[in-house]
Amino acid sequence: MDFEEEPYTWSDIKDDVLRVMDAHGLDSAHLVCHSAGGLLGQLIAVEWPERVRTLTVIGSSPLGGGEGLVIMRALMGQPQPEGSLPGPVPEFVAHYQGLMAGPPPVGRRERIEAMIAEQRVLHGTALPFDEDAARRLQERVYDRARDPDAVVNHRLAAMARPDFEPVGVLDQVKAPTLVIEGTHERAKPGHGAIIAEAIPGARLMMVEGMGHTLPPEVHEELARAILTHTAA
Repeated sequence: MDFEEEPYTWSDIKDDVLRVMDAHGLDSAHLVCHSAGGLLGQLIAVEWPERVRTLTVIGSSPLGGGEGLVIMRALMGQPQPEGSLPGPVPEFVAHYQGLMAGPPPVGRRERIEAMIAEQRVLHGTALPFDEDAARRLQERVYDRARDPDAVVNHRLAAMARPDFEPVGVLDQVKAPTLVIEGTHERAKPGHGAIIAEAIPGARLMMVEGMGHTLPPEVHEELARAILTHTAA
């Protein structure tokens, strides 16, 4: 989409989740949400509790925690105010500072290499990084994208609705909630515990070795946990 011609907000993306459910005739569903999707899932659970059977939040930040500002301050080398969320790990900061300092990648090869490098940073160092599998994935992502630059639109959407993340509302979540975080989370370390503490009855699950991505080594553990949670 041309964002200038047809701007959208994170609230629009959140509403799209409900529209997909409507299109499938689903009055309610189990929401399993990763990263930024976790913010959408938390907000839906607050605004539309009757539509969320269970909530699973993976590698995300607490609604209203100002995660975007925390990451931006880290990239700009600014100190985090007292009481703010924990910032990303140094390797994450160094990687994105390097991207900001240099020219953007151009062409299919450079862009795919940059995407693999990003995936490697988010993956972490505790588990082996399968570069061949990462390359196959990023090649598919790049080749399927009609406009790879459109990813920037999501950042613009976040800025278009600064009040998207209401503060102090997670105690309103009624859905049984499972919060999952990797022990080697790169972007949002420690945020899972904050979410789990804020939502009544939520359970925190730490996955050994997992970073911010979901590598094959943890698929079985994640699947078992989510199936148990949604069947309760």
